[in-house]
Amino acid sequence: MKITKFFFQNANSFVKRWKAQPFQVQWPRKHDKVFVAMSGGVDSSFSAYLLKKQGFNVEGVFMRNWLDEDDAPGGCPAEQDWSLVQKVCKQLDIPSRRFNFEKDYWTRVFEPSLELYEQGCTPNPDVPCNRYVKFGALYEALENEMSREWENGSCSTQQWWLATGHYAKTMKNASNNQVALCLPKDRWKDQTLFLCTVQEKALQRTIFPLHNLEKKDVKRMAAHAGLNESADRLESQGLCFVSPNVGSHFRSFLGRYLASSNEPIRVVANGKVVGFYPPSTGCWSYTIGERCGLSLPQGDPEFQGRWYIWKKEASTNTIFICHGSMNPLLFRKRIRVNHWTWSTEWIRQEASKSKGPIDCSVRVRHQQTLEPAKALFQGDGLLVVDFLNPQRALTPGQVLAMYNDELCLGGGSIAADEP
Repeated sequence: MKITKFFFQNANSFVKRWKAQPFQVQWPRKHDKVFVAMSGGVDSSFSAYLLKKQGFNVEGVFMRNWLDEDDAPGGCPAEQDWSLVQKVCKQLDIPSRRFNFEKDYWTRVFEPSLELYEQGCTPNPDVPCNRYVKFGALYEALENEMSREWENGSCSTQQWWLATGHYAKTMKNASNNQVALCLPKDRWKDQTLFLCTVQEKALQRTIFPLHNLEKKDVKRMAAHAGLNESADRLESQGLCFVSPNVGSHFRSFLGRYLASSNEPIRVVANGKVVGFYPPSTGCWSYTIGERCGLSLPQGDPEFQGRWYIWKKEASTNTIFICHGSMNPLLFRKRIRVNHWTWSTEWIRQEASKSKGPIDCSVRVRHQQTLEPAKALFQGDGLLVVDFLNPQRALTPGQVLAMYNDELCLGGGSIAADEP
C-alpha cells in the first residue's frame, strides 16, 4: 500500500518545522460490509460495481430527501432515481433499499438555505446535505442498524463502511487511526469542497472507490460494464430535484418559499440609482459577479458596455453594479469566514499550535484552481483569509475549503461583513 506523507506549514510553529505523518488509503478488509449511497448516476453505480467485483459484502442504499415530485419535471424525481438504483443493484446482484430523510433535509439543509437567501447570501446546499443528511442522518441510521444486528447476532462483523461516488479520498494513519480527507487523482473533478465539513466520525467509516480514477475513464468503464443507463445520465448537484436548478426556473422554485418585497429593487451605479428590478424577484435571485440584466442607456457614454453585480444589500433592497467584468470592485483580497469546521480533531490541534496565520491553499467554487492564501483564526469559528492574488466575485454564503498539500483542513462560509 502506498504511503503518503503530509506536511503542515504554519507561520509560526509550522514554519519552524515540517511535520510529516504517514497515511495510507482507507479501505475495507475482505468480507467487510459496505453500504453504497446510490442515486442511479454513473459515479455511485460504478462505485458499487467496483466494490462488488472486489468481493466485498455490498448493499445499495438510496435516500429520498424531497417530497414534491412536481418540483422536478424532467429532472431527477425520486421514484425514477429509485427505480434505476433497483435496476443497477439487480444487475450487480446486490440488495437495495431506501431511506426517507425529507424531514432532515428540510430542517438541516433547505430551511437554513432559505434564511441565507433572505439575508442576500448565496448558499451551497450540497455542503450541508453531505454533512447532515448523507454523512449525518444516513450514517447514523446505518450505525444504529449495524449495532443492533451485532447485538442480536444477525451479522458476523462489526466492521462496516459507507461508500459514495464522490471524487475524493480518505486516508488513515494505521498507528493511531487518525483519518484525513484528501484530494483525489482527478483534480478537475475533485469534490472535497462539498465534503469539507463532514464530521470526523463519519469520515472514519467512509471510502471513495473512485479516488484513483478520472471521470472520463469512469464513464467509459461503466458503459463497458453494462451500466449504460447510468453512464448516459446527466449529472446533478445543488437542489437536484429542481431541474434545471439554475436560471429562471430555479428562481421560480425558490420564489414559492421566499417572500418578495413590496418595493422595487434599487440598482445603484457610481453612487446613484440608475434603475429598478421588479419587487417580485427579490435580492436573493441575483448573484454577485453575474451580468446585470437591466437595460441601461447605451447612448450615454457613462453607461455604455456591460455591467455586473458587485454587491447586494438585502436590508435596503439594493443591488450595486459596476462597469466591466474585470472591474476592481468585483475583486477582493481579504475575506472573513464564519462557521468554520475542522475536518478532524487532530488537524485542529495541529493548527492550534500556531501563533499567527497558516499558509494554505483555498478553493471557493467547484473546479477552481487552488489559490495560495494565509488564514488567521480568531476563535469561535471565525477566521480571516488573505489571498495572494485578488479573487473575483467572492460571494457571501458560499463555502471556502482550505488545504495543505493534498490534505483538506476544513471549511466554512464566506461572511457578508468585511474583515
